[in-house]
Amino acid sequence: MSQYPGIDYLKSLAHTEGGRDFGLETPRKLLQQLGNPQDAIPAVHVAGTNGKGSVCAVTSAMLIAAGYSVGQFTSPHLFRVNERCVVNGKPIEDDELDRALQTVRDAADKVGITPSFFELVTAASFLVFAEKKLERLVIEVGLGGRLDATNLISRPIATVITGIALDHVEILGDTLPKIAREKAGILKTGSPAFVGIVAEEVRGEICRVAATVDVKPEFQEQDFSWSCGKLISRDGEIGLDLTRRALRGQYQELNGVLAARVCQAIGISADDIQRGLEIVRWPGRLELITSVSGARFLLDAAHNLEGVRALAAYLQYALGAELKGVTKLNVVLGVLERKQWKEMLRELSTSLTQQAREFGFQLSFLLTASDHPLSVKPTELVNYLGAGTPLADPRSWLLKQTETATPTSLTIIAGSIYLLGSLRPVLTEHFSTLK
Repeated sequence: MSQYPGIDYLKSLAHTEGGRDFGLETPRKLLQQLGNPQDAIPAVHVAGTNGKGSVCAVTSAMLIAAGYSVGQFTSPHLFRVNERCVVNGKPIEDDELDRALQTVRDAADKVGITPSFFELVTAASFLVFAEKKLERLVIEVGLGGRLDATNLISRPIATVITGIALDHVEILGDTLPKIAREKAGILKTGSPAFVGIVAEEVRGEICRVAATVDVKPEFQEQDFSWSCGKLISRDGEIGLDLTRRALRGQYQELNGVLAARVCQAIGISADDIQRGLEIVRWPGRLELITSVSGARFLLDAAHNLEGVRALAAYLQYALGAELKGVTKLNVVLGVLERKQWKEMLRELSTSLTQQAREFGFQLSFLLTASDHPLSVKPTELVNYLGAGTPLADPRSWLLKQTETATPTSLTIIAGSIYLLGSLRPVLTEHFSTLK
């Protein structure tokens, strides 16, 4: 008999993760049978194309700094499914997750439904948070918003849309307004709403949806912004030193401002907001892992076109600053078929080729695949790019790099969260210095 039958059952549903049917009927029945744990604790609900996980992490850190006990739900996970259900900054243990999953499975059997992987782990997380009687929740939408299983929170204390870009177009729509309409489906009457920097057409669509639930969203740069060391909003000004944030990248500056405004609106002090910016940890997002010899490895979940552009923008700055002196840059890249992978490859190749000329480093592309069934084959990536080397065994290659890489080398691992999840342990098992 398995030690963790609930987790084993969840794993048996893994095939439903990417291609699940969307709708609220099944998760609604499931959560009702469990006593609606999603409404037991005041929650911040976060949607968006890019940045929603980072905003969740920063918001959670600010709430923890303020003394709250906090549950955080995000997806997907990097390495272990437990990472989706986090309490006070730490993933729950296997036995806690397993008990919750078994309870949810029993509830599903009683009402005669079969939840998907995402619906099952979402319900289990809500159950864990309620049983622990936490004080605040930060909940990330899985995909879209309107029909996402997390959207059964009836009245969040705040709703957030981080930004809108073309992604999951086969599900959410092939235009920005269509995607915005799905994301804005999380807006609720009586819940304040905050939106990151978005295009004008997106702003208009969000406002149209918001009007149907009598909500007036605040938009970043229009209704609140950061200037001269202060967050300026309708609730006043507070000091905010973004140079002291823990997360790298210009986009993390924008995410930090958005999270700060949300927390300001729900009553978190300026000191605790600042402290949250400094203590937050979010693995796999411009995460720099340095060996004892000084060799550097940069992991970034740049899994769509906007993410690749953000990575390229960070490197343009960092190669002349904190990553100065790089003479060899290896890019280990794997992508999924359902993404704009050709555009991603083209964007990153063009940008890094220009940077190689500017900074004088040797550039190598190692094109690979994760274990995900929708991973594009390495040979197909090489053929499209017209350059690079197919990498059949990225773990072995990376392990060798940990032994031979020099302080002037930089290895970037990007393109797929699933790839990061499989390779990050190779580094963390060998190096103790996480920058």
